[in-house]
Amino acid sequence: MIRAALISIVLLATPASAQQTITMKAAAMGNVSLLSRICMSVMFRQAQNGAAFVNAGYTYRSVDRGVNQYGIHRGVGHYFDAPADTAHAQVDDPNRPAGICSVYTKVLNEGEFTSVVASAIQQFYPTAQRRGPNQWSISQSGGLPLILSISTIGNNHKYEAPGTVQLSMSYPG
Repeated sequence: MIRAALISIVLLATPASAQQTITMKAAAMGNVSLLSRICMSVMFRQAQNGAAFVNAGYTYRSVDRGVNQYGIHRGVGHYFDAPADTAHAQVDDPNRPAGICSVYTKVLNEGEFTSVVASAIQQFYPTAQRRGPNQWSISQSGGLPLILSISTIGNNHKYEAPGTVQLSMSYPG
């Protein structure tokens, strides 16, 4: 009760632009957490993954990546967007089991993003092994481990803006 009152006082005393930043950051944290959990779930269940994102309220979007300089089609990107562009997930094909799953945000920095993802991993997969400051391995019985890695995208990415933080999930090999 006191905490809620203090938060209200702080928000009232905070300029509108700062309130919006706090709100966007909180929304991004919630969306990154949920998208990360959905990605881990679809990677382990090996079921069609598109419905899991849509049922959680994310909007599907596909992007045709065009043709490269050799005339080879680059494929289609399949994304599930959170409201207000706070975060999005990408899968290789929404109509089959996930082979890769990634979560992106431009709202959080790498430290904030890592904290949210680490919390989601520990909550749902407490036996996950941390393999570095931004990498985990989650073992499953009788199968390959799921590798999760976090990085900040630089100027060399074709589809995401520099500074976007990314969680990539895939199996080795």
